[in-house]
Amino acid sequence: MADWDHETDFLVIGSGGGLCGAIAARAAGLDVLVVEKSEYLGGSTGISGGVLWLPDNPLMRREGVPDSLETALEYLASVVGDVGPASSDIRRRSYVVEGGRPLADTAS
Repeated sequence: MADWDHETDFLVIGSGGGLCGAIAARAAGLDVLVVEKSEYLGGSTGISGGVLWLPDNPLMRREGVPDSLETALEYLASVVGDVGPASSDIRRRSYVVEGGRPLADTAS
């Protein structure tokens, strides 16, 4: 077995979105290690403005902003390209369809 310098219960690589997992793991009593290559907390996520791209969403539709599933998928194909299973057509389609679904009315 390798002679490791450090052992941890929960390793987060990149301090962007992974910080949520790190907080939850620590709250559950786990030993957590976060590693980040950038000098900034949050990495590229921390300087991105913290926004999500959710094409053809209910707010856009309400305001009459033209968008569609097809346009979103074409855009993803043009900027991401074919990178294998991590960004397969079914994953891209799920992201666009689910991101554009209206939220359930929780007021009633």
